[in-house]
Amino acid sequence: MNEERIKERILKQGVGKIYLNARLSDFPNKEFNKITENSFFLCGVVGSGKTHLLSAIIREYLVYPKENKHLLLPMNHIIQRVGGIYKRIPPLFISISDFLYKLKSSFSHETKKSEYEIITEIANCPVLCIDDLGNTKPTEWNIQALDSLFNTRYNNHNKLRTYISSNWGLPEIADILGERIASRIEGMCKIIKLTGKDRRLSENSKSRI
Repeated sequence: MNEERIKERILKQGVGKIYLNARLSDFPNKEFNKITENSFFLCGVVGSGKTHLLSAIIREYLVYPKENKHLLLPMNHIIQRVGGIYKRIPPLFISISDFLYKLKSSFSHETKKSEYEIITEIANCPVLCIDDLGNTKPTEWNIQALDSLFNTRYNNHNKLRTYISSNWGLPEIADILGERIASRIEGMCKIIKLTGKDRRLSENSKSRI
């Protein structure tokens, strides 16, 4: 694929335009080249590059699966039966606010899919990047929706990859969204704290959170 086609695919999977050039090589710590071997919960201050890193992971899964074998899940986990046809399910990037908006849109018939179908489709995506956890109002309905999402990911974490970013650590997530959600994340994810300069200041707004 040429670069233009690559960017079209990355954009289609939910990555914002500002992050279409994001790559794992943008991070000086070489450890990031292999952190995708396991699911992780990435926390750090605003501007530390969390969204940039999740966007880079989407590119890695779309473009470099043959070169980076540590990215690959077993093929029977990535290939699923859809409408009687077996197809490779691409990675998905979604912010928590967009996830909740998609669910609410089903109430007003803005989409043909029901709330259950939307949750099921996203929750069972083989590779899922979840951005900005804890950045929404913790209403009872929001927490129930997120609990359903993370419970499904947790119950199937041996055959799924889940990459989560948040401005908060797990103790704060427990206070905001409840112990159950925090426990599910801790049970399926490696906890990583991203530190360093505010990338927005050092790279002229190329890597905003």
